[in-house]
Amino acid sequence: MSFQKLDENPSYSLSYVDSSKEPFCSSFKNEFQSSMIKLSADTPKGRINWVMAWGFSRIITKPEVFLLMRSFSAIFAVVMIIDSWVKHFDNGIWFAFLTHWIMTINTIFLVLLWICTIWLQSKARKGTGSDGETADIPLVLKIIWFLQNTGLVCSCIVTFLYWTLLAKGAFNFYSFFPHGGLFILVTIDFLLSAYPFHYAQTIFPIIIASLYTIFNGLVWAAGWLVKYNPWVYEVVCWCTDKKNHHPFNETSPYTGSSNPVKTAIITLSLPLIVVPLLNLLFFFLSTKFRKVALLSQSDNKLATPP
Repeated sequence: MSFQKLDENPSYSLSYVDSSKEPFCSSFKNEFQSSMIKLSADTPKGRINWVMAWGFSRIITKPEVFLLMRSFSAIFAVVMIIDSWVKHFDNGIWFAFLTHWIMTINTIFLVLLWICTIWLQSKARKGTGSDGETADIPLVLKIIWFLQNTGLVCSCIVTFLYWTLLAKGAFNFYSFFPHGGLFILVTIDFLLSAYPFHYAQTIFPIIIASLYTIFNGLVWAAGWLVKYNPWVYEVVCWCTDKKNHHPFNETSPYTGSSNPVKTAIITLSLPLIVVPLLNLLFFFLSTKFRKVALLSQSDNKLATPP
């Protein structure tokens, strides 16, 4: 069923709010309200039409094409994470790396989003899409919203850190997909979809980045990677100097240039500085280049962009 046919359905209107003409400072000011951090359908700008926000695209007007795109992203992500498990799982060591944390988050997100897109487009075809205007956001969509915000920002961080600090050897597809390919997939979906992106929800990727920072230190202290090196990433090692051996492995001295102070600066800057700045960038892109599926507060109808 085409976008136009859905639009002709009197029980379900397809319209979006275009916030690009609203001053950025005004939009940003509205973000500092306690209600914005909640995964709620009600926002200061209006009520989210969750069927439209997560099931359709304003740019790709044919729903079946949009679904095909999300199907490809989800299946491709699943294939790649299975391939990564098979090659690098190594008794759970796979989970020690931030890349694999974010790869897992984004794969779960893309699969859930694919399934929910089928469901939401089916609701619209059956004439029950108006549920998105009145009912609260279902739990599964709240989970997707959380994963969406977190995966987008964190995959950008992973991509940048890998290619600037960690990449060694020749370029290959298997190193590119978790360090760039996934970021491209989730960014494309971000730009094409119509869900609100709240800066206040920066707290979500901050939580993930903080948890990994703590986890990274615990992994080093426990000597989990003792059979390899006394660190997860060479640039963020808690060793005191190059002659310092891990207490559980006296045969593996640290040969990098990091130290506890440098490591602390890097790991703390991720959740406290990098994540908020990146979220600000994506919030700017969202306000200037995306249209959001919101109901007008004034007349309780879907607001039509000027």
